[in-house]
Amino acid sequence: MTIPFIKKQLLLMIRNPQILLILLGMPLLLITILGFALGDLMNGEEEPIEAKVGFVVEGNPSDELKQFQQEVDESEMPAQQKEGLKAAATQALPIDALKKDLFGSKEVKKFIQLKEKKAEDLDRLRDNDEYSAIIHFSEGYTLTMLRQAFLDGSESPDITVIKNDGRPLTANMVTDMLTSYQEQYTLALQAGKAGIDPAAIIPDDASFGSVEKLEDRQPLSSMAYYAVGMSVMFVLYIATNMGSFAFMEKEDRVFDRLIFAGVSPLKYLLSVLITTIILAFLQISILFSASALFYGVKFPDIGAFLLVTLCICFAVGGLGALITAICYKGNSESIASFFSSIGVAVLAFLGGSFGPLTSGRVMGILADLVPNGAAMTAYFKVFQGYGIGEVLPNIWAMLGFGLLAIIVATIVFPKEGGHAV
Repeated sequence: MTIPFIKKQLLLMIRNPQILLILLGMPLLLITILGFALGDLMNGEEEPIEAKVGFVVEGNPSDELKQFQQEVDESEMPAQQKEGLKAAATQALPIDALKKDLFGSKEVKKFIQLKEKKAEDLDRLRDNDEYSAIIHFSEGYTLTMLRQAFLDGSESPDITVIKNDGRPLTANMVTDMLTSYQEQYTLALQAGKAGIDPAAIIPDDASFGSVEKLEDRQPLSSMAYYAVGMSVMFVLYIATNMGSFAFMEKEDRVFDRLIFAGVSPLKYLLSVLITTIILAFLQISILFSASALFYGVKFPDIGAFLLVTLCICFAVGGLGALITAICYKGNSESIASFFSSIGVAVLAFLGGSFGPLTSGRVMGILADLVPNGAAMTAYFKVFQGYGIGEVLPNIWAMLGFGLLAIIVATIVFPKEGGHAV
């Protein structure tokens, strides 16, 4: 019985030219106007990516090196091996190597501004929105790292990257670079233990692929920004329109007749959920196809793009089911009208559809909590070449929102008939 409901609701929406104009024509028009009008302000070539990174080291790495050398001297290994280990450790100090080889390179300096701070400044740095990320080395990091690298120590060194949620692009950029460097650095140390000079493995001008990764990122153009922004904004109207159409069926006593025919109310709600998901997917597919055809907005990883699209459609489906349930419960279409006129605008503002949010960390967190904002961040990352792993937090946010909305809708939705008055 669910499939006929879905077919009927799909036809009801598709055959309404006014709805199609709002859901497809309006966003394409706004993408064109905003993309061209604000092109100079958001041109990636005019405003290169820059990130300020805090660098906090607790303890004294020099003292930790001396302690490591003392432990080597007190060991039972041959004298020649001791001298070799101490020399290798001196050349491969992890924190110094990171500052010199990665953040000290000319290529990285074009994008990253490293600020060394004291440990007591850590709390203040957390509240400073100018910093994209803070790299924090706990006390004993150097000693633990050297033990693990040269003495087969079992304890793992403790390094923390504190990311600014209000600057997700540059924060993730720093994390990518640091991860790439650490992997190559560890391989170099393992080679050093095998008798290869670490200096030959970690040359002074090594970038370990991190700069190449950074320069390969697709710049975010104004057209791409508003193609994403308008798409995730107008997909919310699918939910409000489904709520309105569903309530029209209640007024026409269609719902009552279904109940009298023995159809489960939750089966009807399920049809609303599935129909909303399908319509949302069709709308986003059409909008992004048009953006790719006319404006060159293309995503390099189609699989990641489809995953993000399915997740935002699921969230919108949950929202549509929730609006329908509230309209039925309150016996009024006002909630759908309110959300269509005010709710969508508020979510669009919080999510950043009208322009990049620059109000700090709190607004950045809020943007990633609302489904359209989480979708925007995920689409931007996919557009710029980031992998699935980088968009997982946004995916969980969308899925969590959709699931919560469905649970609440199931609880609220009436379990018996009763026509509108």
